[in-house]
Amino acid sequence: MTRRTFFKLSSLASAAAVAAPATAVAPALKLGIISDIHVDDAQDKDALYFRQALELFRDAHVDGVILSGDMANLGRVEQLQCVADVWYSVFLDDKLPDGSHVEKLFVYGNHDAAKVANFEEKAKKLHGEDWQRHMISLNLAAAWKQCFHEEWAPIYAKTVKGYVFIGCHWGNEGKLDAYLTENADKFGLRGAKPFFYAQHPHPKDTVNSAHGAFSWGHDNGKSTAALAKFPNAVAFSGHSHYPLTNDTTIWQGAFTSVGASSTSYAGFLNGRDDGEWAGVKPEPVPVAPRLDIDCRQCLVLSVFADRMVFARHDLVQKASLGPDWICPLPACVDTASRPYAFAVSEARAKVPQFAPGVKVMTEKRKGKNRMGKEGEILAVKIPAARSTGPTGRLIEYEVTVENLMWGFTRIHTQKRMMAKGHVYADETVIKEDECLFLMEELPRRTPIRFKVTPLNCFGQGGNPVYSAEMTLT
Repeated sequence: MTRRTFFKLSSLASAAAVAAPATAVAPALKLGIISDIHVDDAQDKDALYFRQALELFRDAHVDGVILSGDMANLGRVEQLQCVADVWYSVFLDDKLPDGSHVEKLFVYGNHDAAKVANFEEKAKKLHGEDWQRHMISLNLAAAWKQCFHEEWAPIYAKTVKGYVFIGCHWGNEGKLDAYLTENADKFGLRGAKPFFYAQHPHPKDTVNSAHGAFSWGHDNGKSTAALAKFPNAVAFSGHSHYPLTNDTTIWQGAFTSVGASSTSYAGFLNGRDDGEWAGVKPEPVPVAPRLDIDCRQCLVLSVFADRMVFARHDLVQKASLGPDWICPLPACVDTASRPYAFAVSEARAKVPQFAPGVKVMTEKRKGKNRMGKEGEILAVKIPAARSTGPTGRLIEYEVTVENLMWGFTRIHTQKRMMAKGHVYADETVIKEDECLFLMEELPRRTPIRFKVTPLNCFGQGGNPVYSAEMTLT
């Protein structure tokens, strides 16, 4: 089966999974959603997966593609031109093969538009005294016009098949409130019909922020305040790279907010042993990336008169990432009971579970922990948990070192770590994982055991499994 045929069949299967109305009706609008492609050059894997996503969108017959930032990996015009070249190789003259127009709905991210010293140093080495004209950040409008053949504005609006789309480039989120206030009547934003919005960082306190969790990659909250005046707003953002297998990547409160993940690499939750940052004393420290997790994801949004359907796609495993997210319309009716409000999502969520009879094993060896510190390691071997239903996706493990002395169980230390296969289709979750402890982290000459609990995206846990009791000397 060719990749093109696979995605065509995948889209059809995803559509069939939706509870269709009595009379089948084609969507009024279809959009491809993508973010954080981080292209360096035409031959790197990021460019190839970007092309795959565009081919999926082409075969889905989309009307437009939202790309919510971080197109060029190191902020150079040549990299942005590579993005444009891939786009036009799939959508020649911004058109599908049948001649239908496909609208570019792109915005700059920080890797595109921010002035970054490291990016500039690399440009100086490549281009010498002429380096400045190669930086997007120093030529925002000119680079956009050169690559995408249209004028650039800090915030812009387009209409696609009667639906309004607003794009806000990196660094202009604070201007959104004034822009929406000034143009709300002009664009008809105050009705029940949804309108779509994209920026690079997540609007603060929306996606990935259940129970007040720290969501890396959010803005200062000004976009949230601006969009909260429009319950029919549907916002798309990236920056964090958090995967679409996590049901907190869609949020419905005063408006709807959706994280677009990445076609480049996965972002992990902070504070986890294998997250972007780990440790608590004296400060969190960076963690070595997990090279055994390759995350390349995108969305296809179909808008009907009565609902929005978000189909989640995994480009690595070539599979659906789970049941479609279905949001009823009109968008501004009964916001208190929206199906992807965190309280509603959590109430219907299931918990992942280990298979009966599995045990936690341990292994001593020399090596480094996730923070790069060398020493004698005790690796805690974790059998794979499984989801118990479409809303019970395994996301992470909680690993607890229990001290069994004095007739009661005391927590000595505790870690969280992301499950190895949490970014993939559920059946591909890898069978075993491991959490690493330096021996110096563990109590000596006292009985201990390791307790491992599988968790869903809301921190709800299934039944734990244990290691044998042991005493380290």
